[in-house]
Amino acid sequence: MSSEDTDNTDPFQTVYRIRVLEWRRDIDRELTVVDLMRLQGEEVFAPQGSKPAVRRRGEGNPISKRDPVLRLPESFYNPEWLERKDNSWKEKVLCVSKEQFQWLEVLCRQDDR
Repeated sequence: MSSEDTDNTDPFQTVYRIRVLEWRRDIDRELTVVDLMRLQGEEVFAPQGSKPAVRRRGEGNPISKRDPVLRLPESFYNPEWLERKDNSWKEKVLCVSKEQFQWLEVLCRQDDR
């Protein structure tokens, strides 16, 4: 996979080290909640798509070479990364959307089964 590298520390379990998207807002906590729900076998997920696996996110992981996604609301971008860009680049190249997006806090309850 282009955005993930495998870390085979356990021969019976594949662990992915997720590459860091410098331009993306930090949503690691939210993505970890989704990953944990997948690993618990939650029935809200369809069987199609990537299989449940352990994904390790963190600053020590390699930096992704993927270009930023264009035309997203400003709140989707890493504010420190965006600060390093000039306004004309943000408007003409990145085409930051004027649309407002309100982030919600993701909560989950772990059942003892």
